[in-house]
Amino acid sequence: MNKVEEAIEILQNLPEEKARVLADAIIDAATPRSEDLQLSDEQVVEIERRINEPSPRFITLAEAQARLQKLRV
Repeated sequence: MNKVEEAIEILQNLPEEKARVLADAIIDAATPRSEDLQLSDEQVVEIERRINEPSPRFITLAEAQARLQKLRV
């Protein structure tokens, strides 16, 4: 018995209300929603700003390695 068959069997043996709630959750989780994947105009602007103006608090891996190399010398 595979996982899907096992899950179906478990659902079939649950009380009807609990089985319905779980079935709804499975359907909701498995249904793709394009609106969930789209960014608002404001989010796009903020992402572009952060790409163009990186935070000075963070450095790249190469920069971190260079700093560590200097400290070891």
